[in-house]
Amino acid sequence: MSRPTTENTEQIDQMVSDPPELHIWNGVPRVGGMGGDVGRRLVRNIRARPEAGSFDVLETGAGLSTLLFLAFGVTSLTSVDPTPGLRGRVVEEAARRGLDAKPLEYVEERSELALPRLAASGREYDLCLIDGAHTWPTVFVDFCYANLCLRAGGLLLLDDVQLHSVRQLYLLLAAQPGYRMVSEQWDWKLAAFVKETREPFLSQSQPFLVASSGGYS
Repeated sequence: MSRPTTENTEQIDQMVSDPPELHIWNGVPRVGGMGGDVGRRLVRNIRARPEAGSFDVLETGAGLSTLLFLAFGVTSLTSVDPTPGLRGRVVEEAARRGLDAKPLEYVEERSELALPRLAASGREYDLCLIDGAHTWPTVFVDFCYANLCLRAGGLLLLDDVQLHSVRQLYLLLAAQPGYRMVSEQWDWKLAAFVKETREPFLSQSQPFLVASSGGYS
């Protein structure tokens, strides 16, 4: 297992040690949910992925993760987030830090609308981060299309698994054939899975669904 060879290690270390305040909550600049500790776990999961010829990334949500992906020298980065003004703050921060933002395709739109178009166009990715809206049913809509676009051997990251909606997806995948959890530990925040199948949809065999239904499938 080896890390991508084009990463800017110094920039990555600086960003997780002192994350930029890219989000505006109640009129106050904030780091956001992807703070330094979670950023470090994100970095460790990226560095643990097998190095491949491409490093195409899809994320729902944007912020520190977007800058970290750029610092890793990704081949392409599709970031989907409808938050007004966030794109400009991300691009400005990337320029301030000397990061190459050319790989970034920023889609300022709700993921429920943007992801179906990306999937229909045949887009494929090596890593998908689900960290956008965590309400029902958005997190599952995000997963449906991320799974459709994720290549075999690709990495799926779920942030905010302490929230009930995301936790249900985590529990589904933790028991699901075709997905293997590779999180270094379960900490109720960030979980990582490897997709071990080429199938674009989950199989009809879903142990979590059966167990949650009292044994009925």
